[in-house]
Amino acid sequence: MRTCRVTINFRVIFSLTAGLLLYWLIYGKSSYIHHKHKLLEMGFEVGPNGKLTKRMDSVRNMMIESGQLKRRRLFHQHCSRRHNNLSHYTKRHLYVLDEYKLMYCFIPKVGCSNWKRILMVLYGERTSVEGLTSEEVHAQSKLPFFHKYTNQQQEHAISNYTKFFFVRHPFKRVLSVYKNKFENLQNYQAKPLFQNYGKKIIKRWRKNPTQHDLETGEGVTWPEFVNYLIHVREREHFEKDDYWSDHWREMHKLCSPCDLQYDFVGKLEEITTESKYLLDRLNISGKVKYLSSESSRPTNSSDEATYKRYFSMLSKEHILGLWKLYKTDFILFGYDKPDFVPK
Repeated sequence: MRTCRVTINFRVIFSLTAGLLLYWLIYGKSSYIHHKHKLLEMGFEVGPNGKLTKRMDSVRNMMIESGQLKRRRLFHQHCSRRHNNLSHYTKRHLYVLDEYKLMYCFIPKVGCSNWKRILMVLYGERTSVEGLTSEEVHAQSKLPFFHKYTNQQQEHAISNYTKFFFVRHPFKRVLSVYKNKFENLQNYQAKPLFQNYGKKIIKRWRKNPTQHDLETGEGVTWPEFVNYLIHVREREHFEKDDYWSDHWREMHKLCSPCDLQYDFVGKLEEITTESKYLLDRLNISGKVKYLSSESSRPTNSSDEATYKRYFSMLSKEHILGLWKLYKTDFILFGYDKPDFVPK
């Protein structure tokens, strides 16, 4: 019985092997050719031996392009209008590089420092993105603004230039603003403009402030800052058209994606890969590169533990107020409503 079983098993194995070999001889070559054409159609680079080359770049690019399609669909779905009548505020947030036919709308706390470094090099202000301080980037740069252009020049740029900007999770962005501009005492003391906000916030929202609190505005708490943000009419009277309030202004108001058709909208959560993709597509990756986050001022606001800890400090009223303020940003840019926002 044992000999018979071994013989039968051997015959089964032999038959299967022969069948597979015969199938490959008949269908293998055409199947391989079909498979190769499919890969090429999907954007992969295939070598002469049928193996993929630069596969990760191909996959990355396909994913990024798919993401861009989804973001454009969101604009199409939620924008009730589409025209080029841009607000003066948006025009003051658009940089223009004529030589490279580029328009970049910058949003504070969304990796704009590193993109400004790139533009400064392309504009000829510096030879390298390395070593440029925040002061040089934000206070000394001579990059041309869109609002300085004539109407005719603006229309030409809108029609012919590549337009792009980057966004970020709205709640994590506003937390980053607080931690960088108010909680970090060293940064706060170095920025008199933000000290005006600190004094205003403490005077209005702190119970029994000390004279030192009122004179310096130091030590604004996270709930106090949120109180300031969610009382929109009150703070708008104080801010008026103040340029520095752009740090917490809604992203869609800064860059107006419903009024201007952008060619690329990136996300901070993927800014390293998406910036590389964009630089490659613009054929300038050999001249500049997007630096890592260590070159900016990280606040760890995107860290989940930090994010949840700070938002646990807020009342239901605070959270609902922030949701109402930034709801359009969540919807337009494809971010999910946080589960801690009350229904």
